[in-house]
Amino acid sequence: MRIRLVVHHRTLDAEQRAHLIQRFQAGVARWADRIRDVIVRIEDVNGHKGGVDLRCQADALVRGLGQIQARARGTNCDQVVRVTAQRLTACCWSVVKRRITSRRSRRAHLVADMVNTKEHLHSRALGRQSA
Repeated sequence: MRIRLVVHHRTLDAEQRAHLIQRFQAGVARWADRIRDVIVRIEDVNGHKGGVDLRCQADALVRGLGQIQARARGTNCDQVVRVTAQRLTACCWSVVKRRITSRRSRRAHLVADMVNTKEHLHSRALGRQSA
């Protein structure tokens, strides 16, 4: 998994950057073998005014699922990166569950169609035998 950290309107030294990347990796560890590339963007929205001013966005390319995006807002970099990683993991699970559910419903429709067709053919065969 390759992680690229992009920071706007804020300065981070190499140690802080390494810590944030490590924090993000820990947050998505369960999906690490499926995630190819991630771009994590951290932006200080309103400068040095304070308040909830950090926005983090992660764009991940996940094998088998495509591109998945997660966002979070907060007051410090560590918290924002941790929440974004959690949301990215939740999004991955959500996509997988949705696909499993749609496959099951499709399969149920196919089985129902097969049963209905079989019953229809059986009733037609019985109708011909009695005539």
